Amino acid sequence: MKKKLDYYMNLPYTIEIVPIAESLGGGYTASLPQVGRYAIIADGETPDEALNSLEAIKKERFADYLKKNIEIPEPKPDREDYSGRFVLRIPKELHKQLVVAANENQISLNQFTTYLLAANLNHNQTKKQYETIIDQLDFMCNAIWDIQYSFQPEYEAQLYEEIIKEENKANLKLAA
Repeated sequence: MKKKLDYYMNLPYTIEIVPIAESLGGGYTASLPQVGRYAIIADGETPDEALNSLEAIKKERFADYLKKNIEIPEPKPDREDYSGRFVLRIPKELHKQLVVAANENQISLNQFTTYLLAANLNHNQTKKQYETIIDQLDFMCNAIWDIQYSFQPEYEAQLYEEIIKEENKANLKLAA
């Protein structure tokens, strides 16, 4: 059964309303990111105007999509439900090693593998945070070095001499 325009118009799409910078004219933009960041977008002087304009454009665009048999994405729920269970096939030797380690820790295999997964996930997230911090520190150190070096008078004099030499070379080539 083909879905009608009213069906899509009544779906609970997420609507984003964002202010437009005054330097760009001000006002607000409204969009439906679940359809496509820039597929359906509208603007207005106020959030209400932007929203009303978005609804009109959405109706036109959805009608056009249906006429042309273009698939209209439906909104996905913000949160998916997870059962907390998944099946994992592993080599027999790894299974044996996990059972032995779980027994040594006097916990079930399920508890032990949950601990290992959580610890590794936490380690990976922490590693990414440290890498970001290290990159930022490296950038700041280079910036400080450049600033410090550029304020040294002997560096400025050396740079000036190099510029003069390059200009002289260019003048000699032109004269030749």
